[in-house]
Amino acid sequence: MVNLSVKTQARIRLNGRTSGAFFWLFLQLILSVGLGTAAYYVYAAFRRTGADILGVCAQCALLLVSFWLVWALRQGRTAWHARLAAGGDPNWIQIVYWLRHARSLRSAALDVVIAFRKRICTLVLSAPAITAAFAAWYGYRSRAASARCCIVVFCGAALCGTAALLFSAVLAQRYCMAQFLLARNPRLTVRETIRQSKAYMDGRCLSMLCFRLSFLPWFITCTLILPAVYVMPYYSQCCACRMERILSASAAAQRRSECTQARK
Repeated sequence: MVNLSVKTQARIRLNGRTSGAFFWLFLQLILSVGLGTAAYYVYAAFRRTGADILGVCAQCALLLVSFWLVWALRQGRTAWHARLAAGGDPNWIQIVYWLRHARSLRSAALDVVIAFRKRICTLVLSAPAITAAFAAWYGYRSRAASARCCIVVFCGAALCGTAALLFSAVLAQRYCMAQFLLARNPRLTVRETIRQSKAYMDGRCLSMLCFRLSFLPWFITCTLILPAVYVMPYYSQCCACRMERILSASAAAQRRSECTQARK
């Protein structure tokens, strides 16, 4: 019921703004692909003239500009949806605000740190399954164990690996509010943003993963391309509304706790 009410709220908030939300997403995609392609052709053009060093410098410059704009637009889109989830009236200011180099760099650093933590967590959890699978493969190739034994070990490794991936997907939800919190409070540092995200998501990771997986049928329809115009902004707004509710619930719980302590 909670997921349904969140989706209904997101649909109401997004009413009449879907095209605007998709425009920023489309612009991010066009800039990423366009600047990446331009970097390749610029390097090829300099290489034909024999100026390889200039070509590498020009390519690196275009790629840096691409990363800067893409990260800024991504964080700006998050701020756009966050403002709408809070009941405000979003506009282009939420996007332009994050084009400043320092702000875009902080958003990029947050992305890199979170991605690194997620990869390390997945690798650590999957290490036993990888080790067992390698042992089964080595035992089969070296004839050190029977084929049946190797198959059993490999199947166990596959099950263990699947469980590890699912568990790591649940743990990864600890960081899902990081970009949202940074959009709400741009003065937060990377460490503070991650710490607050983990605190807010404590006990809510599994429910958030289930909430995101509920959009899987919607994403399947995006293979037809046209539904993506509606699905992608709708998904982003639903996530923003869900996170706004988590903030509201946490604030209400804190107020109740303060009132209880005051009575004592």
